[in-house]
Amino acid sequence: MIAQGRMFGLQQPVELTFLELPRSESVLKGLIMELNDCALPLIRKLRGVTDLKEGFTGCDVAILVGAKPRGPGMERKDLLSANSKIFEVQGKAINSYASRNCKVSVIITISVGLTGRIISFHTGLRCWKSCQH
Repeated sequence: MIAQGRMFGLQQPVELTFLELPRSESVLKGLIMELNDCALPLIRKLRGVTDLKEGFTGCDVAILVGAKPRGPGMERKDLLSANSKIFEVQGKAINSYASRNCKVSVIITISVGLTGRIISFHTGLRCWKSCQH
C-alpha cells in the first residue's frame, strides 16, 4: 500500500526502513529482496535494520506492526505485560531518535488502547485514535 502511493499519495516517493529482531534478520533480507524485485516506482530507498537507533533516527512516520502473540497457557495479563515491554522500548526509541514531528501508528489486534497509551507516554505524542478488531 505505501509503495503504491495509497498512504502518502500517488506522486510521493518513500524511503522505507524495516526494523526487525536480530534473530529474524534473514527474513528481513528476504523481504528487502522481494520488494526490490517488485520495482515499485515510489520506493527511493529500502533498508532493513535490527538496531533501534538506526531504525528510528530521523523517522517521520513510524508504523508499528508487531506484537507478541498469545502462547499456550498465557492469560491476558501475561500478554499485556509482554507487549507493554515491547512498545515501551519502541516508544523510548522513537522519543530519542525520530523526528520531533514523527507520526506513529500502532497496528495490532490486541490491546490497542493500552499500546497507544504506552507509546504516548514514552514519546510524549498525543494518542489520537485507537480501535480494536
